[in-house]
Amino acid sequence: MTGLPNYTYRILARDLDFTGRASLMSLCRYIFNTASKDAENNGFGTRELHNNNATWVISRMSFEMYATLREFDEFYINTWVNEISRLMTTRNLLLCDPEGKTLGAAVTQWAMIDVDSRTPMDLRENMNYSKAARFDIPCPINKPVKIIPGKESEPVLERKVVYSDLDFNRHVNSVKYLEWMLDMLPLENIINNGFSRLDMNYLREALYDDRLLLSYQQEDNHHLFDIKRKDETPVCRARIQWE
Repeated sequence: MTGLPNYTYRILARDLDFTGRASLMSLCRYIFNTASKDAENNGFGTRELHNNNATWVISRMSFEMYATLREFDEFYINTWVNEISRLMTTRNLLLCDPEGKTLGAAVTQWAMIDVDSRTPMDLRENMNYSKAARFDIPCPINKPVKIIPGKESEPVLERKVVYSDLDFNRHVNSVKYLEWMLDMLPLENIINNGFSRLDMNYLREALYDDRLLLSYQQEDNHHLFDIKRKDETPVCRARIQWE
């Protein structure tokens, strides 16, 4: 879109899964990296927030993809903020090929938390958004939905949070949850189905040494995923729709 920040990328070998396609995890990393870059460029990135003992955490995201990306494919991402409430801000992202054709789109919703107390902060009191980052442009796809767990299912995996799961916020990296979820599915599901839409709800932080229970179930053309602590406290839920 004309006038929006533009971040250009090329798919690398590290972004591919065994099918030769850019994996869902790698595409989400590009989305999060773009959000981080744009926030930094406009004066409200994590480095600036850390000066005030604050940081960003993602609350929900939706992501749709309409094309397959492979090694050496070039694309760019437009991003803009269009909503700010007391506790949440909405950042939108549009993935396009070099000719401007839409490849995919995402809507992400973020909260600011105090680093020590891990509690949400009032954005209106603690945030001075750059006018360059905010645009009165609607979300490119439907906002993330609240995911309601399906029928109770037995855990498929139990995981202990380890060093390699953590990011700079000292909690499980947001893409790591998605990786764990896809690892539960039969390989044939990845081979035979194309990704259509992802909705994720990040409900609580998972920290080092936490024990987590992972489960999923299939309903029509989508899978529901649930990650919770051993005491049944929900941590992350997702719904993946397939073509």
